[in-house]
Order: sequence, then C-alpha cells, then structure tokens
Amino acid sequence: MNQIKIGKFIAQCRKEKNITQSQLAESLGITDKAVSKWENGKGMPDVSIMLSLCDELGINVNELLSGERLTDDNYMNMANKNILVIAEEVEKNKKTKERIIKASICVIAICIILFIGLYIFENVHVNLVYNKGIMECEINQESIVYTINGKATTSEYRVINTDTETLIFFNSKEFLKNRVFETYTSQTRYTYSMDEFGKCKDKIKIYYASIPLKKIDPENEEQMKNITSDFYLMAQN
Repeated sequence: MNQIKIGKFIAQCRKEKNITQSQLAESLGITDKAVSKWENGKGMPDVSIMLSLCDELGINVNELLSGERLTDDNYMNMANKNILVIAEEVEKNKKTKERIIKASICVIAICIILFIGLYIFENVHVNLVYNKGIMECEINQESIVYTINGKATTSEYRVINTDTETLIFFNSKEFLKNRVFETYTSQTRYTYSMDEFGKCKDKIKIYYASIPLKKIDPENEEQMKNITSDFYLMAQN
C-alpha cells in the first residue's frame, strides 16, 4: 500500500472540493495535523473514519486505498489487490502485537526475577563458616563471652547436657550480600550469663556448628560421637 500515492490523492481530491485541511479535519473530528500527515505520506486514515473521509472527498474506499480514481474496467482488479494488501497488513500487525506481548512478558518476568533476587540478596542470612581468626569464645565464672571480629552477624546457641558434661553450640549467620561483597562491621560481642544456660555440668565445652542448630540431635549417638570432627571446639573449662 503506497502511502505517498494515497496522500497525494487525498490532497488532490480535497483541493478539487475547494476545502482546506482545517475544514476537512473539522468535518471528520480530527486535527489538521492529521490531515497534513496523510497528505505527506507519513500516515494513513484510521479505518473508523475512512467512509466519512471518502464521503467528504467524493470517492469510495477502493479508490482511496488505490490512491487513484478507478474505471469500471480496473475497479474489481484493484479491489482484489487492496483486499490482499489489507490482509497482509492485518497479519503483519498481528505478528507485531504478538512480538510486543511476548517481549513485555519477558521484561515483566525478568523484573520479577530481579526483584526476588534483590530481596534475597538484601535480606537472606546464610550460615557463617567457622574461622578461628574472627571467632573467639571465653568461659568465665559467671558468664560466657562469644565474639565475632569484623563480621555483621546474628547468633544463636543451643545447650545439650550429657551425663558428664554440658555442650554449648553456637551458630552465626551473615547477610548474603556481606559474603559476596565482604562487607564488615566492627566487633560484635555477645555476653551470656551462666544462668541463661540453665543448670550446667562442671565440665563445659563450647563448639561452633556450621549447620543449623536444630539439626543437632542429642538422641543420635553417632552424631554426638562425631562432634569433635564435625564441629569446632572454641572453649572448654
């Protein structure tokens, strides 16, 4: 479909009717800029106003789409050609819309994935691996002091009493973003009164566990036997 040819034909028909672009635009309920755009071959009239435009210009839709006046001899031939062109345009627009929809879905999906990833990155804690250089523990007569040097963490503990000794397990976590970017803070010190651990045995051992404390099963004899190899002894009295 030759937009330039159609535009020139619209301008020719308008001038034959002795009407201005503004007058034609007013009768169609559009702006004169739209009419100018058609006549310069930079756009096409919307389907919804084609019949009204043809009435104003004294032509039919077939002639409008052909960009010329038609005789009886070539009318049907041009009509068939225009129908095929319109069908091609419809199919082309359909494929374009489908591509836009698919691209939009992909962009939305990527944004959702990035949002979830950023949330996890900013808020999720991961277990802090034992490092003798930054973790210290000290048993005093009335308290236990657990210190992390330089890591931004949260910490928890679990107490297990055996027949002969009290085992205290510490576990610390850090934000995932701190691990990736090695973001550090000042020293973090946790001081616990002995009363917080309940009734302890005379012999106390403090271990660091790199696994969640809830996974420590005091009923599991095999696990308790392997404590010295699976966990890290930080202090004992």
